Amino acid sequence: MIINTQKSFFGQRGFIALITVLIITAVSIIIGTTIVLKSISHSSMSLSELYSAQAWASGNGCVEYVLGQYSIASTSWDFSTTTGYKGNETRIIGGIPCFINTITSTGTNYRLINASSTVSGFVRKLQVVVATNTPQSVVSSWQEVGDF
Repeated sequence: MIINTQKSFFGQRGFIALITVLIITAVSIIIGTTIVLKSISHSSMSLSELYSAQAWASGNGCVEYVLGQYSIASTSWDFSTTTGYKGNETRIIGGIPCFINTITSTGTNYRLINASSTVSGFVRKLQVVVATNTPQSVVSSWQEVGDF
């Protein structure tokens, strides 16, 4: 019986080539998966920013609408009269609904406007204080708040 104790030269090279191909394939799969997951993450963040910006714009549009009701129609900020805009309605601004809460008095010369808008679960709430003690109404404060 003859036993061949010599290792095949081509067998070792083939094994090394196979291992090299497997390592390169594994690294390529890891890099490709990372790129795909990053792209999905960035797309999701971009969409979130878009929805948030749309809600913010719609809420601002509602506040602008309220201010327009008082300036264009020359409506008085005096709530003791039955005429005049009092809020408590939903408006469609740029195709997105927003809600205007009832306009309230925060003292003799100040009115509080609260408006909110929601787009795909992203809520933006705006609170505006208007000083009414001058011939023209003046916005004293315009801010985004967590809650009314």
